[in-house]
Amino acid sequence: MKIIEALKELKLITKKISDNNIRISQYAAVISNERPPLGDEETQKKAVAQLLQSNLDLWDYYMKLKRDIEYTNIMTQIDVGGYKIPISTAIQLVRKSGGREIHMGDLKRSIWLSLSTNEADARLRRMPPLAAATELPKIIPLFDEKKRNEDLQKWMEITSRISATLEVVNATADLIEAPEF
Repeated sequence: MKIIEALKELKLITKKISDNNIRISQYAAVISNERPPLGDEETQKKAVAQLLQSNLDLWDYYMKLKRDIEYTNIMTQIDVGGYKIPISTAIQLVRKSGGREIHMGDLKRSIWLSLSTNEADARLRRMPPLAAATELPKIIPLFDEKKRNEDLQKWMEITSRISATLEVVNATADLIEAPEF
């Protein structure tokens, strides 16, 4: 099985469990004066037990696939722009942060973006006016802006290559069965 197939299988399992949960909820109890939807209480009890067991089996399979995917992601190395890294690291580099946590790719990008004149610009705007005869202060960058922009561009290209490489690897790499613990 390829990684992409396992990822799709996880979605299918989630859907099956969700559908079974609805049916379990519908059949798990009856009112004493109504006829059970599946004919009689015993038949319905068996159906609930089978659906429950099916969900538990699906859960076990889901967890096995998850473990195998994560193991594969750790064990499989990819080459991106001269960097040889595991898939798991590549995923962290391109993952977008949904919350306050800064992900690895954003962290690297922030290094280059910190090289700016923003703080000096703000301090200059807050300075009190100077006497007319005084030369106006100016901001002096203490870094090579061209190099910063080149390095930032290089990093952005690497993250794009990582995304493209991950798509190919997910479609071509075989899932590795994780050892039992």
